[in-house]
Amino acid sequence: MNSYIKYYRVYKNQTGVIAISANDFTRTHWQSCSNEIQQEHPSTDGNHYTLNPNIHKFRDYAHVILAMERAKAGALSYINALLTEANNIITTLRKYRADNYEHLNKDLIDSRIRQLEQDIKHN
Repeated sequence: MNSYIKYYRVYKNQTGVIAISANDFTRTHWQSCSNEIQQEHPSTDGNHYTLNPNIHKFRDYAHVILAMERAKAGALSYINALLTEANNIITTLRKYRADNYEHLNKDLIDSRIRQLEQDIKHN
């Protein structure tokens, strides 16, 4: 039986929980949950240490239950943010339509455009 110490990773706006072994040093193929997230290669400079630039794209947890709860909360928060964004877009569309109603339904109707086209051709 292997007694590996695990921690659990949750990526931003994702619902999956990934178990990561902290002390299993056997080679495994690391795979990200999206093309945007890539593992940083170790620095060749021995004098400097850099943090993973993707650190803001995931959170690590010591307990699977906490990771699952945070994945759920994060996903619901993201859904609510998208709904708010959609409502703002709908409001903007309605305002645009109201602001441009006269031009769209009086000045820019096809019959007026064709009439103007005919007038230009005859002059």
